Amino acid sequence: MCIRCCQVETSSDRPYCVHCTFAVRAEVEDGLRGLAEYLGAWAAFDAWCAGRKPGAAAVKPDGQGATTARPRRTRGAARA
Repeated sequence: MCIRCCQVETSSDRPYCVHCTFAVRAEVEDGLRGLAEYLGAWAAFDAWCAGRKPGAAAVKPDGQGATTARPRRTRGAARA
């Protein structure tokens, strides 16, 4: 019995019927294509990071920090 559609008998050495074999192959191919695009985007990001100066994002052009740290609240402190 096909493990995907559960409707067609298959030989003991094959888990899928003919129709499901092609459908599964297409799904795997689509998944691998998506994975390649995802990993390509990470590779582009890595190349972008490698081309930047260390700490370049830490300082704004006006000399101030890129992020504004909020003071930490202590336990029991009232919210403003």
